Amino acid sequence: MFRADGNELLVLCRGVQRYQLPPPAGDDPDRLKVSIAVRTGLQLDGNGALQKLSQAKWLELKNQLDGLGGPCDFGWTKAVDKQSPGVKN
Repeated sequence: MFRADGNELLVLCRGVQRYQLPPPAGDDPDRLKVSIAVRTGLQLDGNGALQKLSQAKWLELKNQLDGLGGPCDFGWTKAVDKQSPGVKN
C-alpha cells in the first residue's frame, strides 16, 4: 500500500515494513526509456517481457541517447542510499 503522499510503500508481510520511495524522475519519458535500456542492457519487448539488448541494438540506443542529450540523472541514487538496507520497522 502506498502512503497518500506517494513517498512511502507499506508492505504487510510478517509485520509491517516501510520503504522510502525515490522521487519521480523528472525528464522526457522517451529519454528515460532509452536511458534505462542503455544503463541496464535490457529493454521491454512488445509483450512487456524483458529482452537482453544485442551489441548492435545497444550501440543504436546509445547513439540515440547521445542525440537526446545523454543519460538522465534519475536522482534516485541518493534516495536509495538513504534507505539502505531498505527496511524500516
